[in-house]
Amino acid sequence: MRDPFAWIPGDGRDAWFERAGVSLAKPIGWQGRAALLALMLGMLAAIPLSVAAALAGLHLAWTMVVLVLGFVAVPVWFLFAARGRVRVTSSVDARGTV
Repeated sequence: MRDPFAWIPGDGRDAWFERAGVSLAKPIGWQGRAALLALMLGMLAAIPLSVAAALAGLHLAWTMVVLVLGFVAVPVWFLFAARGRVRVTSSVDARGTV
């Protein structure tokens, strides 16, 4: 099964992240840093916005919509944007150890 996040060189997309083996991916370009910043800010903004919505007297449904947007919609957008943009490098050194 193919990794949906693995970067294919002839695909026409730029690699935004790089990972070695199974380690966490790190951003390698400004697009990757911007996408990661958007993910963090989107999730971080959900908490104060939901508190503000509750204090403003909005219905509970609107507070839940804000939380769902921040904690579900933003990560789904990030995963959709990052697919096919993770360059996988070998993590094996000269001795053959990982």
